[in-house]
Amino acid sequence: MTTGRASADTVRAYTQHATTTELAPGDVEQLDLAVHHLGATYSAQPPHELWPVAAAHRHQAFVLLHERRHTLQEGRALARHSGMLSVILAWIAHDLGKGNLVQALCEDAWAHGKQADVKEVGAWAEDARCTHKLYAGHPLDALTAATRGLAVAPKDGNAAVRLHAQVARANALLGNREAYRTAATTSHRQQARLPLHAAGLYAVDAIRITSYDATSLRWLGDAERARTAAQEAIDHYRTAPHPHQAPTRLAIAQLDLAHAHAALRDPEAAVDIARQALTGSRLVDSVKSRAQQLSLTLRRRYPTHPARGTDRRGPRPHTLITAHRRRFTKGRVATATQPDPGRPGGRPHRRARRPGSRPPPPLRRARRGLGHARRVIGRRRGPRDRRPAHEVGGRTVTRSNAPQRVDPHDIEWSAHVTASALAQ
Repeated sequence: MTTGRASADTVRAYTQHATTTELAPGDVEQLDLAVHHLGATYSAQPPHELWPVAAAHRHQAFVLLHERRHTLQEGRALARHSGMLSVILAWIAHDLGKGNLVQALCEDAWAHGKQADVKEVGAWAEDARCTHKLYAGHPLDALTAATRGLAVAPKDGNAAVRLHAQVARANALLGNREAYRTAATTSHRQQARLPLHAAGLYAVDAIRITSYDATSLRWLGDAERARTAAQEAIDHYRTAPHPHQAPTRLAIAQLDLAHAHAALRDPEAAVDIARQALTGSRLVDSVKSRAQQLSLTLRRRYPTHPARGTDRRGPRPHTLITAHRRRFTKGRVATATQPDPGRPGGRPHRRARRPGSRPPPPLRRARRGLGHARRVIGRRRGPRDRRPAHEVGGRTVTRSNAPQRVDPHDIEWSAHVTASALAQ
């Protein structure tokens, strides 16, 4: 467009193209409301009920962003809401135990936050990724995620406060005490200005920092201080007003307290507190994984303790923890194992195997192991001897009735296979 041919109509056409949109007036506002509503009510709903709602909103954001014409301002808003919805979906996937989805959703949130030029979206994505890596037992990846999130988080914002606490947890799991003290000092300095309770997925409060301290101190082996911090967090969570209740955080604090009691040689208290945690209203994958860790810890530290068997209070504690975990994992177990009053000591009743039914898995594995051992031993002896029969001591000796030499190594190896199969 040259100066001589310039016209007001041409300029108005530029303006019209810049402001033309196919979005309805409330499309962007609806997504913004969905992000706030899902974040505010996250702790009050089961994750399997949240997933279809959040996924529908995320798909709607995709359709509006890529299949409808919109302005640049609307595009940035849609990208921001898409990223925040992916963060919510990442937390739901974490609670459901879908680790492969957590990683993909965090990457999606980071990419959309970058396109929207809203760095806080990436910070929240790294906060979710850090938590998932901590529970998965990858502290180096967790520390990397927390550091990456801190690099883009707004200073003194909620995301920055939580990521400082995440850095402390990651260093505690790594066993790096000096780095933990440095990060914990920063986190505690920020804790002083936080409210005691706060509601929402993106909120941060003083009790969350205390709960993080309990987990970190337990990982560092300081069971006494971990017990104090966990008990403080539990007391505050139990007295929190209704909008600020956090059943998942309460269950995790209870399991941290149970771990501390187990380390302090009090397995009965550990089992009692774990039972309370497993009766909560929101048993997500992180709670179930901690219960499993506690069960393994009790089995390892107290193999001969009465708490491992049947006691006067009912079923075996470790069996009860495992039963609760299975009940909320696949839905295949309706109730925990109940003691049978007709058996000595109230031991759980085991249903007899029906005639003609398959043996239990350990026995099947043992039989398969023996069969495999026999086949391998036969191959070691080589092909069948096709030579004709011959006379030995006045009688005909064939391959079938000839004395066989048994290698002691074969017997030893067969016994090892059988023992390994039974151990599985």
